[in-house]
Parts: sequence; C-alpha cells; structure tokens
Amino acid sequence: MRLPSPQRALSLLLYLFVSVLVSLPAAAQFRPSKEWRTINTDQYEISVQKNGRTDLKFVSGVPIFENAFPAVRYADDSEIAPLPIRAQASARQEVHDKLGSGNGLALRYEACEWQLRAYPTKPYLAVQVIYHNTRKKPVRIAELLPWCVGAPNRGAVQLGADAAATRILQAGDPAAIVEQSSWGRSHLAAYNPVSGRNLIAGFLSSERAWTAVGMSRSADAAADVFDQFRSVCRYDPPVELQPGASLASEVFYIAVTEADPLFGLRRYGKAVAVWNGVRDARPFTPHGMRVPGTDAATVRTAMATLSKQGKPLGMRHLSIGPEWQSASGEFDPLRFPDGMQALATEAHTLGLTIGLELAPFRIDAQDPLAASHPEWIVTTEEGVAALDVTAPGALEHVVALARRIGGAWGYDALVDTDSAALLLKATALHTEQATRVEAFRLALGALREGLGDGKVLVAGGPAEMSGAIADVVRMGGMGSADAMRQAVNRFYWTPSLFLSAPVPSATASPAARLSDYSCTALLGGVIQVHPDDLATPDALKHLLPIAERPAVPLDFFGAETRNVYHLPFDTKAGQWHTLGLFNGGGGEEVFRVEAHQLGLAAEQYFTVFNMQAQHYHGLAQGRLEVRVGAGDYGIYGIRPFRNRPMLVALGSNFGMGALEHTRIEWNPASRMLSGDFDAEGGRAYTLHFLVPKAWTLSAARFNGATVDWKTVDDTVQIAWTSPAETRSAGWRLQFSAASAP
Repeated sequence: MRLPSPQRALSLLLYLFVSVLVSLPAAAQFRPSKEWRTINTDQYEISVQKNGRTDLKFVSGVPIFENAFPAVRYADDSEIAPLPIRAQASARQEVHDKLGSGNGLALRYEACEWQLRAYPTKPYLAVQVIYHNTRKKPVRIAELLPWCVGAPNRGAVQLGADAAATRILQAGDPAAIVEQSSWGRSHLAAYNPVSGRNLIAGFLSSERAWTAVGMSRSADAAADVFDQFRSVCRYDPPVELQPGASLASEVFYIAVTEADPLFGLRRYGKAVAVWNGVRDARPFTPHGMRVPGTDAATVRTAMATLSKQGKPLGMRHLSIGPEWQSASGEFDPLRFPDGMQALATEAHTLGLTIGLELAPFRIDAQDPLAASHPEWIVTTEEGVAALDVTAPGALEHVVALARRIGGAWGYDALVDTDSAALLLKATALHTEQATRVEAFRLALGALREGLGDGKVLVAGGPAEMSGAIADVVRMGGMGSADAMRQAVNRFYWTPSLFLSAPVPSATASPAARLSDYSCTALLGGVIQVHPDDLATPDALKHLLPIAERPAVPLDFFGAETRNVYHLPFDTKAGQWHTLGLFNGGGGEEVFRVEAHQLGLAAEQYFTVFNMQAQHYHGLAQGRLEVRVGAGDYGIYGIRPFRNRPMLVALGSNFGMGALEHTRIEWNPASRMLSGDFDAEGGRAYTLHFLVPKAWTLSAARFNGATVDWKTVDDTVQIAWTSPAETRSAGWRLQFSAASAP
C-alpha cells in the first residue's frame, strides 16, 4: 500500500478542519407520492423524498431501511443531531472508486453533504457524510454518523418476519453472536433464520476515527423490525473545525442482497482490503519458530534446529524476541559481538528468513531517547511512556529505525509487539488536531515505509486498523478453544486484509500447543511453533501448507460454542472436506455433523479419515458422529465415496492432499488409479488408499520407480520420501478385480 512521507503525513495532520451547528429539521413524514430522487440497480433501490426521507428497498419494493439519515454529535452534546437533507438540493454523479463504477447521488444542504453510491450488479452500496462549516465560528465534532435509523426520527430496519430470531455478529475482542441488540467495533453481520434475509454493514476505512456499528430493537418495536441502527465515526479527541473547512466521515459499506451471509462477510473483507490498497500477495508467510533474543549463541542454536527440523515441514522463519535490545532499537555488543547483520546473513545462507521483535513506541524511563528527546514522549492513560509520532522529528526517527533493520541489517520481517497501540490511549498528542487513530496509523505507516518492499510487517492493535497496513496481525495468547471461537472475528479478514498470528501460550502443554497449531492452520494463519515441538516433527507435518481461505463455523449464527469448523476444497483433483471438532468443555462431547451441512446428499456414503491418528475411520452415510474428550480436538478428512479404489488422504497435511494434488484420475478400462502432486524435496509422505474388497492392488510406482505398500484393514498405505531435488511426484497404482463392480 502507498503511504505518504513523514513530512507529508504531518502536514496533513496540521490542516485544520472546521464545521458549524445547524438547526434541526422537523421529523419527516412519509408521502409516497412525493418521491423526488431515486437510484436504481438490479439489486436494490434508494429513494429520497422531497422532505428528506430516505429508504432503501429491494427491487421488488420490499423495504430494508426506512427513513435513514446522516447525523452529527458535537463535543458539547450527549445526543446525536440529524443533519438536514433535501432532495431538491441534490445532484446525480457518476461513481468511479475502488469498489467499482456506478451511479451516485450527492445531497448538499446547509452543513451537510451526503453521498450515496450504488453499484449495478453488486449487492452493496457505499455511504459517506461530509460536514462543511458554514458558520463564522469553529465547532468541535465528536462523531459523524453516515447512516442512521431511529431516534430521534422514526424508522426501521426490516429483515423479515420474527425479527427477534435474528442473530447478529457483534465484532470486537472477543466477537460474539447476539440477539435483539448489538453494539460492536467497525462492522456487523445479521442473519434472520426465519426469513433467510441478511445484512452486512461496516466501515471500509478507519483513517481518523474509531468506528462502531450497532442495531437494536426497543421494547415496543414491531415484530418484524429493528427500530435503531447506528454507524459511528468517533473522533478522539474531537476535531475542531475552523470556518470554511470540512470533515469527511469514514466510508460505510452496506450489503443487503447477499445470498449467503458468510460469503458476504468474505466479500466485505475483500472490499476493506481493496479500499485500503492492501497488496494481494505478501512477500512470504512467516511460518516458523520464535527464539528469545538473549544472545547470539541462543539464536544460532535455534537457526540450526529450524534449518534441520523445520524446513522439511515448510517452516523457514525465525523470529528473534525483543531481548536483543539494550535500548530502543539498539543491540548489546557484548551479547551480539558480530552485530545483528551477521545473524541475518547466516539465516539467509541456511535458506531461512529472519525477523526482529521490538517495541519502538514504548519508551522506558532509562532509555536514552527519553533524555535526548523529551518532547517526543507522551504518556498513556495508564501512565506508560510512548513515542509521540506527531512530534516533529519523531516520525523520521521511526522510519530510520525500520530502514536500518530491513535495509542495513537485512532482516526480512519486523514485529511490533503491540507498542503502536499505546498511541490509541495517549493523553495528549503534540499535534492537537491529530486523533489517536491517526497517530496509530502514522506509527505503523512509518515502520512500513522504513522496512521497504519485500519485507513483512507484523503488528498488533485493532485488527481492522492494523490490518490495513501490516501483513500479519498478532492475536494475543490463547488456548485452542478460544482461538477457534475467535474465528468469527477474523475468518473473513484472512487472507484478503491480513494473516492472523495467534501468539503461542508460554505455559501450554505440548498437546495444547499442537491443538493451537492445528487451529491456526485451519484459520489460514501464521504458525509459530515452540522449539521443543520440532523434536517430534511427525506431529507437525499435517499443518502446512495452509489453505488459501480459512475454515468457518458450520453453524456460524447458531450455537454459542461454534466448535465445528468446515474447510471445503473443490479442486481439479476432486472434492475434499476437512472438519475441525474442538471441545473446550469439561467433559466428553459427541459431535454430530449432517451430510447436508457439507453439501453432500443424505443418502451418499463418504470416507472418514482421522488426521491426528493417521487412520482410516471408515465409511459414513447421512451424518458423522464422533466423540471428542474434554479439552481435546479432532481433525477429520471427508471424501465422497466411490465404489472403486480411491485416494482417501495424503497424510502429510490436514487438507489430505487437496492442496498438493494437481490431478487424480481413474481409468476403468485399464483399472489404473493415478495422480500427480507438488512435492517438497526430502519430505516423507504417506498416501492412504481405500481398496474395496472386490479389488486387489497388483503394482505401485512413484515417479516411475516400483514402491512397496502395506495393507491395513480396507486401506493400502504407501510411504514415500521425495529425493532432495524433487519438486513434483506422480504415482500410478494398478489394480485387478475378481469381478466387475
């Protein structure tokens, strides 16, 4: 993504925005015969009455939002005030932005400019409100609200009959599925199982403001409506707007005609990425391990371990903990006598990538920077000293630090250990017109700029903010059950906006860590293993490569626990399904998964493979029923059954071979089963084939060479290690049959 230079960024912050108080219009009266302006697409219609009432409907005329309006909250007020809109004071405009091309309507009256943007053939629209100061005195804006329904006006959000049954994704940390009332960060998704209707609504940007979205039903709301909806941009501190200037809200996205709410959430995640200019491809994914940065010898030992044990598993990244510093961004020459550049060079020689962890925005009292630049220091609400990037010279300092790490020292990744988030709690910034959100974005932007192209930035903080700049977002330490529950807060962000990186628990048992790794792999995240776990690499070989998109809860808007996760693969090599079953409770649990939940017919048989045990579980029909112990998990592979020899699983990965295989074919005339897959040199693979009783395997070849096999119950297992130089493998299995099946 392109970022402004530090000088340009600070000049933008110094620009003063202004606004004016406006008199409030009377509550609008609905008069269908008085429609003045409409925007029509093949998906929905927006109509604006003469008196300002704005409705959003399906093309059939069924209402979705009734009487929507923009609003403002001034710093001295506790309640929002609707902004005046008039259909007569409007102009049609062509729309050409990052979401696509379409038709728009700009309504400008007194202090308010309300922009409505529609996109033909798309299920979404975008909204933004711009506040223009037409007064002679400055005012302070605490909130801008681009899209509201309800008090102080009358209005409604209609998602069909029995609104009380609607389930709402309330975003945040942690995320939750709620009913009746939701108030969360940046976005929401609502689904009414009675009507089948859904709503995806969220902000595309968060450049200056904290963003929040909520909807609720009052006690006297009609049975089929929510009577309150708010999309809020909160400026912290409030922005003082001088006469003649303007303040634009963040851009708000509303999708009302999605056929599938989960697909709609993914579309929203992609829209946020596109709007923020997030690059489609990342330089690399930093799967690997972390080592404390105590001294050079410790780091070199970890390098050797990772090179020997991790590389065959696809884990090639070493992250050095923040202990390497003697002061902010400075290494201790006694512990690292050859310097930091030498370690990066050695890692690259071993075929590894390497990164440094640090907290550049947390300033300790004894740090020389606190004494040399006291004007750069700001305290947080908790009294922690932080680097104020809005102070002159501070931003350039951060850029230079990141440039040294990524350039002169040659490191491939930089990890901010959540220190930029301190600026979200800064008490008073040097640049008074800068909001805390702006300071946070400037901080991460400076690291991104200094680090340079081809490098990976890892950061913490609110995911929707940091993910617009960082490649990887840290999610904090968590157990496996908690990690999977948090999938609701990030499955639709990954991989479009960022990759998630759950921070491993330092006290977890080996079994709990393996569960964490499996969760992370299913979520499409970054895997960071404990060094001790590399001593048993066979337990880790199912983790990589990760899928292009993460697993999702089968019953996303259903049970509170949401412990069943589904990852389907529909590839050239066939149809595959991976199920993750996570029991975070205190007792054994029986999991039942119906075939129709996987898109399979109730009468269809399917194979079941236990990934942890590397064992063929058997055939099932209609449903899968599995017992999982307390605090344990299970990962199962599912394939539609064919009454002939078939590949059940490539045991090296939870995808069962779906990610590696480029071709699988059965030739009924020659009775040959064959396939090709992408192999990694020096890696051991085990392929599991189901062989029905009517068939017998007579010969097996890998890359033209005859191989042995062993029979286990109804399966044939073939173990094969690819030569070091191998990048692809082809297998051919010849069968004979006692009778034609």
